[in-house]
Amino acid sequence: MPDMSLRFDVARLRTLGILPQSDRPPFDIIGDVHGCVEELRELLEQLGYTLSQPGPGEGHYQHPDGRRVVFVGDLIDRGPGNMAVLEIALAMRAASVCLQVLGNHDARFLRWLSGRNVRTTFGLAHTIAELNALPEHTREAMRRRIWRLFEDTPGYLILDEGRLVVTHGGIRDRMVGAWDGETASFCLYGDVEGYTHSGKPIRRDWGAHRHLPVAEDGATPEASAAPYIVYGHNVVQELRWVNRTIDLDTGCVYGGRLSALRYPELELVTVDANRAYAHRG
Repeated sequence: MPDMSLRFDVARLRTLGILPQSDRPPFDIIGDVHGCVEELRELLEQLGYTLSQPGPGEGHYQHPDGRRVVFVGDLIDRGPGNMAVLEIALAMRAASVCLQVLGNHDARFLRWLSGRNVRTTFGLAHTIAELNALPEHTREAMRRRIWRLFEDTPGYLILDEGRLVVTHGGIRDRMVGAWDGETASFCLYGDVEGYTHSGKPIRRDWGAHRHLPVAEDGATPEASAAPYIVYGHNVVQELRWVNRTIDLDTGCVYGGRLSALRYPELELVTVDANRAYAHRG
């Protein structure tokens, strides 16, 4: 068993939530949900999860084999069921059957919940409207629960004794074990090289440029020494491994699929979107 204290400041990472107390697999890592609640329920059922107490507003999803879900962030915005998705995540977190990392949409909603002035574009206005549409006697309690959920959500997770890293936009190997402004930005947005004339970010495929450790013979990558890195954020048409990294955002909210990676099996499971809920600009 690797001695993680030799590589990381374990106490600090535990405080930040990056290194959870229980980091052992098996996990089911789920890509960007963006409020697609029906597809999330279908995917959870396909992965073998069932409701502990079937019925609206009751129980939580759990797996008979003790598997846990890991969300790669962006639970909300653009889709039709943002509050319902958050209820699922909140119930599973309370039951200690899921982990998650913070997505850029989640972070923006957190800033809004904290009273900061943010632009309500890219689906945030719809999420806010869903929250405000709740009955008055439950709205403030839900607001506090969501704030605590996202406030306590780390930018990335180190799991399986360092063999697996989960984040939202990406992470460089040298950042694993650190937490600073550069790391936080990379985890949320990936490798942004610049912006187009219309203000859209130009993102570099950081996974394709990842340098894996080299074996002693100097010829073959020593892949076993590098963690798997699982992330989302950038919509991809097909799921594929690149230098032991994989992007799970297959654009469910745009009419694509909602995808999951079963770990340590490295099996991919997907469900098709019921329809397109938003259009890519």
